[in-house]
Amino acid sequence: MLKHDPNIDYEGFIDTYNQQGKAEASRLARTRYNLSFQQMKRRLERLTDYRFDVTTGEYRHHEVPMNPPEKFLSLEELERSRKPIQIPEPVPSDLDFDKLVVELVYDRGLELSRYIRINHGTRTVIIDRKGLVQDGFRVVEK
Repeated sequence: MLKHDPNIDYEGFIDTYNQQGKAEASRLARTRYNLSFQQMKRRLERLTDYRFDVTTGEYRHHEVPMNPPEKFLSLEELERSRKPIQIPEPVPSDLDFDKLVVELVYDRGLELSRYIRINHGTRTVIIDRKGLVQDGFRVVEK
């Protein structure tokens, strides 16, 4: 059945890994067999009939079927995953004022964009002074 070194108890290593985790299995491999976890893992997969089942995170004998991933949720799982609908709270009146301020700032920005262009690539600012004066603005240089 198993073609391996008779001094290594692979079943004990697998039981330790499956029940107590990787840290304990690593300690067992280091103290009892003077092997790293990776060395023990490679020997286990090469010399035994055990394979790692990714879905369960455990080692299984090749005769024990791996758990295939489920394609669909059952009705019970679907019901448990359902979240209650939250009713939104009434909007405070301060939000109307904030919205008004944002709209005013946006309008001012649009107005300024007709006269001022910024080119970040060439690091230049182009100001249409003639257009500003024609529309009734006074240009003051600082």
